[in-house]
Amino acid sequence: GRVIFLVIVNMIWSGSINVLFSSWKLFGTLIIAFVAIALVFLILTSIYRKVSAWLLLKKSIPPFLVALTTASSAAAFSSSVMTCEEKFGIDPSLIHFGIPLGMVMHKPISAVYNMLLVFFFAGKFGVSCSISWLIVAVIICSIIAISTPPIPGGGAIAYTIIFAQMGIPDEAMAVALAIDIITDFLITAFEVLVLPLSLINISYDD
Repeated sequence: GRVIFLVIVNMIWSGSINVLFSSWKLFGTLIIAFVAIALVFLILTSIYRKVSAWLLLKKSIPPFLVALTTASSAAAFSSSVMTCEEKFGIDPSLIHFGIPLGMVMHKPISAVYNMLLVFFFAGKFGVSCSISWLIVAVIICSIIAISTPPIPGGGAIAYTIIFAQMGIPDEAMAVALAIDIITDFLITAFEVLVLPLSLINISYDD
């Protein structure tokens, strides 16, 4: 609560509060993007495994809800393991190796989120976006998504690096942290949703 209060006070002090109010379009875009990515995983897994995408989604809901309500992949860990083992029938050895590793390395949602955040602030603060800028943005956002520590405040480290490299003003940091308070729940939930689907495909290959 204190962190949120300090972030908002800082935005008012720096004059960035209007950028926060205009971020509703970003939230809409993020939700659409996250759902689209999840659908791609579901459809590809459905085709690959020759099983209903709706059935895959139903079986994936419990860990998704845990992550959505806690914003913690660690809290959803046991539910993810149970879902993979009991509902998807994945080899336990793959589960106990793949889920902990995937919680750190498997970050398609975070990578897309970082990119959308960069585009949003680049537009708001008038940062010029050339082809080389876009290429660097994709590379940095992907690397940062994987390297960001899954701890409270990890986003602050990530945004500092990304914004500094992409020429986005420091004023964007306060807004990014305020947005992160909400989006962290969505990002974690969708990451938890798509990880078991990737393990299903790996298991199928084996």
